[in-house]
Amino acid sequence: MWEQGGDLTSALIWAVIVSVIVVPTIVRRRSSISWAGALPAAWLGLMSLFVARLVPLFGEVALLGLASAWRTTPVDTKVAQRSLSAEASAKAVAAIAGLKACATSPLRIVDAIALAAIAGFNLVSETRCLPITPDSWTPDLQAASALASPSAQGRLVLPFNWGEYAIWHFGPRLRVSIDGRRETVYSDRVVETQSAAAHGLPDGLDYLKHTRPEYVWLSSTAGAPAAVWLKANGYRVDVDTGTSFIAARADLPPLATAAPMPACFP
Repeated sequence: MWEQGGDLTSALIWAVIVSVIVVPTIVRRRSSISWAGALPAAWLGLMSLFVARLVPLFGEVALLGLASAWRTTPVDTKVAQRSLSAEASAKAVAAIAGLKACATSPLRIVDAIALAAIAGFNLVSETRCLPITPDSWTPDLQAASALASPSAQGRLVLPFNWGEYAIWHFGPRLRVSIDGRRETVYSDRVVETQSAAAHGLPDGLDYLKHTRPEYVWLSSTAGAPAAVWLKANGYRVDVDTGTSFIAARADLPPLATAAPMPACFP
């Protein structure tokens, strides 16, 4: 299920995580692996075989969960103190403290470098935009500008592939009916109903009839049957770019387009 258009990136990342983190830990530190670290990594490793977006999370959890297996067993200072003289015990404690300080210093240096890198990247304007490549999944940015108005509030029915863009730019004042997290957040029934609404099928029109959302934003082609139904059932089509349309409930102020929304996150 990973491959989409021949892109095997997720599969390659999954293989790297397993070969670099998981396998060496199991082979060399199996007895030191805790259940608390192993179970989340194992679950995400399995689920990420089916949902590609979980692969990065699998990498993070595997690294954090299995890292404890590589820690050196700490010295039992109480036992050491009972077997050594007071002077030797003091020296041992001082040595341990020195080792801890030496171990902590590199971590602080790494933290400082990471913070400096994050701050530096955010000072470069290009890094504050993750560009959306124009394709069939890209939302209609001209129509989207009508929803940028602060007066547009409430529920928004839209295709799942535009949902995350709407959440990022218009949430929380606009609450989407579905988004790209469909199989990890929504039930199969919800996915089917929202697909029917996006294509103007009977189940989808029945959903619109009973929920009466404030706004409906759909493709002008796939959603053409829904547009006809909306106009006949108390909605105005305020925006129609030829690519998509936005219908507003008749009791709400009209929407108007402005300059196209940015094709990026955030």
